Amino acid sequence: MGFTFFKNYSLEIKPDMVKTQIIENLSLRDTVIVINYNNEWIVIPLLSLTYIPFLYFINDETKEVATLVTCLITLRTMFIYDKVTFHSYKDNYYIKIVMSDGSIKDFDNINSGIKKSQAKIQSLRSALIEYSDVKYLHIDKYLDKYLDEYKIKPMIKMDYYVNLYDFEDNAITELQFHPKTLYTVIHYISSDKTDKITLVIPEGANNMKAYGYEPKKSKIDNYLAEQTDKLIEKKAFIYHILAYTARIIYKNARIITL
Repeated sequence: MGFTFFKNYSLEIKPDMVKTQIIENLSLRDTVIVINYNNEWIVIPLLSLTYIPFLYFINDETKEVATLVTCLITLRTMFIYDKVTFHSYKDNYYIKIVMSDGSIKDFDNINSGIKKSQAKIQSLRSALIEYSDVKYLHIDKYLDKYLDEYKIKPMIKMDYYVNLYDFEDNAITELQFHPKTLYTVIHYISSDKTDKITLVIPEGANNMKAYGYEPKKSKIDNYLAEQTDKLIEKKAFIYHILAYTARIIYKNARIITL
Protein backbone atom coordinates (compact mmCIF):
# COMPACT_ATOMS: atom_id res chain seq x y z
CA MET A 1 0.00 0.00 0.00
CA GLY A 2 2.90 2.39 0.42
CA PHE A 3 2.15 3.09 4.09
CA THR A 4 4.96 0.98 5.53
CA PHE A 5 6.72 4.02 7.02
CA PHE A 6 3.55 5.56 8.49
CA LYS A 7 5.17 5.52 11.95
CA ASN A 8 7.48 8.35 10.91
CA TYR A 9 4.57 10.59 10.01
CA SER A 10 3.89 12.17 13.39
CA LEU A 11 4.63 15.52 14.95
CA GLU A 12 4.56 16.98 18.46
CA ILE A 13 2.63 20.23 18.46
CA LYS A 14 4.34 23.12 20.24
CA PRO A 15 2.32 26.01 21.72
CA ASP A 16 3.84 28.51 19.29
CA MET A 17 2.39 26.56 16.35
CA VAL A 18 -1.18 27.53 17.31
CA LYS A 19 -1.84 31.14 16.28
CA THR A 20 -4.69 33.52 15.56
CA GLN A 21 -2.95 34.43 12.31
CA ILE A 22 -4.54 32.68 9.33
CA ILE A 23 -2.34 30.24 7.42
CA GLU A 24 -0.82 31.64 4.26
CA ASN A 25 -2.51 30.43 1.06
CA LEU A 26 -5.38 28.80 2.97
CA SER A 27 -8.58 29.59 1.11
CA LEU A 28 -12.22 29.55 2.22
CA ARG A 29 -12.89 26.55 -0.04
CA ASP A 30 -10.12 24.42 1.48
CA THR A 31 -11.00 21.39 3.58
CA VAL A 32 -9.96 21.66 7.22
CA ILE A 33 -10.23 19.60 10.38
CA VAL A 34 -11.50 21.44 13.44
CA ILE A 35 -10.85 20.23 16.99
CA ASN A 36 -11.55 21.66 20.41
CA TYR A 37 -8.47 21.50 22.61
CA ASN A 38 -8.09 23.34 25.92
CA ASN A 39 -11.32 25.21 25.13
CA GLU A 40 -9.92 26.54 21.86
CA TRP A 41 -11.17 25.76 18.36
CA ILE A 42 -8.15 24.87 16.26
CA VAL A 43 -8.24 24.72 12.45
CA ILE A 44 -5.91 22.27 10.70
CA PRO A 45 -5.67 22.07 6.89
CA LEU A 46 -6.27 18.61 5.47
CA LEU A 47 -3.28 19.27 3.20
CA SER A 48 -0.97 19.28 6.24
CA LEU A 49 -2.36 15.96 7.44
CA THR A 50 -1.60 14.28 4.12
CA TYR A 51 2.05 14.62 5.17
CA ILE A 52 1.70 14.12 8.93
CA PRO A 53 -1.52 12.29 9.91
CA PHE A 54 -0.61 11.79 13.61
CA LEU A 55 -0.38 15.03 15.63
CA TYR A 56 0.49 15.06 19.34
CA PHE A 57 -0.93 17.81 21.59
CA ILE A 58 0.62 18.09 25.07
CA ASN A 59 -1.08 19.79 28.02
CA ASP A 60 1.45 22.21 29.54
CA GLU A 61 0.15 21.68 33.09
CA THR A 62 -0.65 17.95 33.23
CA LYS A 63 1.77 16.83 30.49
CA GLU A 64 -0.97 14.55 29.20
CA VAL A 65 -0.83 13.82 25.48
CA ALA A 66 -3.74 13.74 23.04
CA THR A 67 -3.39 12.53 19.45
CA LEU A 68 -5.24 13.65 16.36
CA VAL A 69 -5.43 10.55 14.17
CA THR A 70 -6.49 10.76 10.52
CA CYS A 71 -7.12 7.79 8.25
CA LEU A 72 -6.26 9.43 4.95
CA ILE A 73 -7.99 6.75 2.87
CA THR A 74 -11.40 7.00 4.53
CA LEU A 75 -11.11 10.43 6.21
CA ARG A 76 -12.19 8.97 9.54
CA THR A 77 -10.58 11.39 11.96
CA MET A 78 -10.65 11.34 15.76
CA PHE A 79 -9.01 13.10 18.69
CA ILE A 80 -7.73 10.42 21.08
CA TYR A 81 -6.72 11.27 24.64
CA ASP A 82 -3.53 9.25 24.73
CA LYS A 83 -0.24 9.22 22.86
CA VAL A 84 -0.81 6.64 20.17
CA THR A 85 1.27 5.46 17.26
CA PHE A 86 0.45 3.70 14.03
CA HIS A 87 0.64 -0.10 14.11
CA SER A 88 -0.75 -1.38 10.82
CA TYR A 89 -3.50 -1.25 8.25
CA LYS A 90 -5.96 -4.14 8.23
CA ASP A 91 -7.74 -4.96 4.95
CA ASN A 92 -6.69 -1.56 3.54
CA TYR A 93 -9.34 0.47 5.38
CA TYR A 94 -8.82 -0.18 9.11
CA ILE A 95 -6.08 1.44 11.18
CA LYS A 96 -4.67 -0.37 14.19
CA ILE A 97 -2.97 1.88 16.73
CA VAL A 98 -0.63 1.28 19.64
CA MET A 99 -1.74 2.86 22.90
CA SER A 100 0.77 4.26 25.39
CA ASP A 101 0.40 1.10 27.52
CA GLY A 102 1.45 -1.03 24.54
CA SER A 103 -1.99 -2.43 23.76
CA ILE A 104 -3.08 -2.57 20.11
CA LYS A 105 -6.59 -1.42 19.20
CA ASP A 106 -8.77 -0.54 16.22
CA PHE A 107 -8.88 3.22 16.42
CA ASP A 108 -12.57 3.48 15.48
CA ASN A 109 -13.85 0.65 17.68
CA ILE A 110 -16.41 2.36 19.90
CA ASN A 111 -16.23 -0.45 22.48
CA SER A 112 -12.44 -0.32 22.87
CA GLY A 113 -12.37 1.92 25.93
CA ILE A 114 -10.47 4.63 24.06
CA LYS A 115 -11.26 8.11 25.36
CA LYS A 116 -11.82 10.32 22.35
CA SER A 117 -13.70 13.30 20.97
CA GLN A 118 -14.97 14.38 17.60
CA ALA A 119 -12.88 16.07 14.95
CA LYS A 120 -15.07 17.94 12.49
CA ILE A 121 -14.26 18.00 8.77
CA GLN A 122 -15.57 20.94 6.78
CA SER A 123 -14.59 23.81 4.53
CA LEU A 124 -12.78 26.74 6.12
CA ARG A 125 -15.76 28.91 5.18
CA SER A 126 -18.09 26.68 7.20
CA ALA A 127 -15.70 26.60 10.15
CA LEU A 128 -15.56 30.38 10.30
CA ILE A 129 -19.36 30.58 10.18
CA GLU A 130 -19.78 27.98 12.91
CA TYR A 131 -17.05 29.14 15.29
CA SER A 132 -16.69 32.82 16.02
CA ASP A 133 -13.15 32.55 17.36
CA VAL A 134 -10.66 30.09 15.88
CA LYS A 135 -6.93 29.57 15.89
CA TYR A 136 -4.82 27.95 13.19
CA LEU A 137 -2.21 25.23 13.41
CA HIS A 138 0.94 26.41 11.63
CA ILE A 139 3.28 23.54 10.79
CA ASP A 140 4.57 24.81 7.45
CA LYS A 141 8.20 25.09 8.49
CA TYR A 142 8.11 21.59 9.95
CA LEU A 143 6.64 20.28 6.73
CA ASP A 144 9.50 21.98 4.91
CA LYS A 145 11.93 20.11 7.14
CA TYR A 146 10.22 16.81 6.38
CA LEU A 147 10.37 17.57 2.67
CA ASP A 148 14.01 18.66 2.69
CA GLU A 149 15.49 16.29 5.26
CA TYR A 150 13.43 13.15 4.76
CA LYS A 151 12.47 13.68 1.09
CA ILE A 152 8.93 12.57 1.81
CA LYS A 153 5.86 13.15 -0.30
CA PRO A 154 2.24 13.39 0.78
CA MET A 155 0.83 9.97 1.57
CA ILE A 156 -2.19 10.82 -0.55
CA LYS A 157 -2.46 13.68 -3.03
CA MET A 158 -5.21 16.21 -2.49
CA ASP A 159 -6.90 15.42 -5.82
CA TYR A 160 -7.81 12.03 -4.30
CA TYR A 161 -10.49 13.82 -2.25
CA VAL A 162 -12.31 15.13 -5.32
CA ASN A 163 -11.69 12.55 -8.06
CA LEU A 164 -13.48 9.34 -9.07
CA TYR A 165 -10.70 6.89 -8.14
CA ASP A 166 -9.85 4.86 -5.07
CA PHE A 167 -6.49 5.08 -3.29
CA GLU A 168 -5.00 2.59 -5.76
CA ASP A 169 -6.19 4.66 -8.75
CA ASN A 170 -8.94 2.24 -9.72
CA ALA A 171 -12.12 3.82 -11.09
CA ILE A 172 -15.02 3.82 -8.62
CA THR A 173 -18.35 2.83 -10.16
CA GLU A 174 -21.94 2.04 -9.20
CA LEU A 175 -22.37 4.72 -6.56
CA GLN A 176 -25.46 6.90 -6.40
CA PHE A 177 -23.41 9.84 -5.09
CA HIS A 178 -19.92 11.14 -5.85
CA PRO A 179 -17.51 8.65 -4.21
CA LYS A 180 -15.75 11.38 -2.21
CA THR A 181 -18.95 12.81 -0.73
CA LEU A 182 -18.52 13.19 3.02
CA TYR A 183 -20.97 11.07 5.02
CA THR A 184 -21.57 11.53 8.74
CA VAL A 185 -21.27 8.36 10.82
CA ILE A 186 -23.33 7.82 13.98
CA HIS A 187 -21.79 4.89 15.84
CA TYR A 188 -23.18 3.39 19.05
CA ILE A 189 -23.61 0.15 20.97
CA SER A 190 -27.16 -1.21 20.98
CA SER A 191 -28.97 -2.81 23.92
CA ASP A 192 -27.89 -6.25 22.65
CA LYS A 193 -24.23 -5.10 22.83
CA THR A 194 -23.68 -4.98 19.09
CA ASP A 195 -22.22 -2.14 17.04
CA LYS A 196 -24.77 -0.05 15.19
CA ILE A 197 -23.88 2.31 12.37
CA THR A 198 -26.02 4.98 10.80
CA LEU A 199 -24.73 6.83 7.74
CA VAL A 200 -26.19 10.28 7.19
CA ILE A 201 -25.96 11.50 3.59
CA PRO A 202 -25.96 15.30 3.25
CA GLU A 203 -28.79 17.13 1.54
CA GLY A 204 -27.78 18.12 -1.97
CA ALA A 205 -25.41 15.19 -2.51
CA ASN A 206 -25.05 14.27 -6.18
CA ASN A 207 -22.81 12.29 -8.50
CA MET A 208 -21.13 15.35 -10.02
CA LYS A 209 -18.86 16.55 -7.21
CA ALA A 210 -17.74 15.76 -3.69
CA TYR A 211 -20.26 17.18 -1.22
CA GLY A 212 -20.91 17.41 2.51
CA TYR A 213 -18.18 19.80 3.61
CA GLU A 214 -20.61 22.57 4.57
CA PRO A 215 -22.69 20.98 7.37
CA LYS A 216 -25.15 23.85 7.74
CA LYS A 217 -25.90 24.05 4.03
CA SER A 218 -26.26 20.28 3.73
CA LYS A 219 -28.54 20.12 6.83
CA ILE A 220 -26.21 17.79 8.73
CA ASP A 221 -26.00 20.22 11.68
CA ASN A 222 -29.81 20.56 11.78
CA TYR A 223 -30.27 16.81 11.80
CA LEU A 224 -27.75 16.23 14.60
CA ALA A 225 -29.27 19.05 16.66
CA GLU A 226 -32.71 17.46 16.33
CA GLN A 227 -31.30 14.10 17.43
CA THR A 228 -29.24 15.43 20.36
CA ASP A 229 -31.21 13.75 23.16
CA LYS A 230 -31.26 10.38 21.39
CA LEU A 231 -27.54 10.59 20.58
CA ILE A 232 -26.69 11.35 24.21
CA GLU A 233 -28.92 8.51 25.42
CA LYS A 234 -27.19 6.07 23.06
CA LYS A 235 -23.73 7.45 23.92
CA ALA A 236 -23.18 7.75 20.19
CA PHE A 237 -19.88 8.82 18.71
CA ILE A 238 -19.96 10.91 15.54
CA TYR A 239 -17.31 11.10 12.84
CA HIS A 240 -17.01 11.34 9.06
CA ILE A 241 -16.16 9.01 6.19
CA LEU A 242 -15.87 9.14 2.40
CA ALA A 243 -18.83 7.65 0.54
CA TYR A 244 -17.06 4.89 -1.38
CA THR A 245 -15.21 3.64 1.69
CA ALA A 246 -18.45 3.69 3.70
CA ARG A 247 -19.93 1.26 1.16
CA ILE A 248 -16.99 -1.10 1.72
CA ILE A 249 -16.67 -0.84 5.50
CA TYR A 250 -20.26 -0.44 6.65
CA LYS A 251 -22.22 -2.78 4.37
CA ASN A 252 -25.06 -3.23 6.87
CA ALA A 253 -25.39 0.36 8.01
CA ARG A 254 -28.70 2.17 8.28
CA ILE A 255 -28.85 4.93 5.66
CA ILE A 256 -30.49 8.32 6.17
CA THR A 257 -30.56 10.70 3.20
CA LEU A 258 -31.37 14.29 4.11
